[in-house]
Amino acid sequence: CPLCIVSACCSLVLCFCAWVGVPTISKESVQASLSSLVVTSMAALALYATATATSDDVFLADAASTTDGPLFPPPITATSSERALSIAKDLQTLHSRMYGAYWCSHCYDQKQALGKQAMGMLEYVECSKEGYNSKVDQCRANKNVPGYPTWEINGEYHPGEQSLDDFQEYINQANKQTN
Repeated sequence: CPLCIVSACCSLVLCFCAWVGVPTISKESVQASLSSLVVTSMAALALYATATATSDDVFLADAASTTDGPLFPPPITATSSERALSIAKDLQTLHSRMYGAYWCSHCYDQKQALGKQAMGMLEYVECSKEGYNSKVDQCRANKNVPGYPTWEINGEYHPGEQSLDDFQEYINQANKQTN
């Protein structure tokens, strides 16, 4: 991210100042400082490149790239557990839906937590106007959606990422209300 790059650059400048800032500056100390700075910079760049290439955020960046048509969310790669599938069936019965945006990393993490099969059973409302199958007007009209993801479960709204335990609690509460 840009903030990380700025932070790394500031750190390198401070290191350079600390190395060069000795009372007597000789040609050898400057050469040693510069070579250390170069080696440190190359190591930091290699580490940054490696971390970036293995991050799930790469999918988000790819999804947000400019195209002529609607933008698709990154693919859900996780397989649903038996528990996630059972919870998805119960959520489906309660007419639940997830409000989100294709570019939202928390929405992506939520989808990954449930898995591909479970998310395929649930209604997803795309709230970004650039997103595929966008329902931005529906999201703007609904004042109960403060951010993404927000879950509507049995008529109640739950903002933020939810764990499987959270979902189970909401399902249990809804079942108590109907009995």
